Amino acid sequence: MSAEINPSKNQNAAYDQLSEFFDQYTLPESKAMLWKWFKATVTGSFSAPDEQEQLSLVEKENIVTYYERMNALLDAIHALKHRTTSNENHQRPY
Repeated sequence: MSAEINPSKNQNAAYDQLSEFFDQYTLPESKAMLWKWFKATVTGSFSAPDEQEQLSLVEKENIVTYYERMNALLDAIHALKHRTTSNENHQRPY
């Protein structure tokens, strides 16, 4: 899992995380993975007792990798938002 991004130190790292995420997952792939993750959580198919219902090892690994990349993406978005908000606050007349 990647370290959190400090917006005051490296805005480029946030953009790199965004780029890396979408290099690894296209938007349709990302939506499909998000659906698979949601469905596995709701239906319990991540570790279902019935083999036909259970996700394969590769599918489980893909969900875990997707989670890690999504977590890094959220860090990047938060860092960019924090940076933007900080800049706006400094520019506002009081």
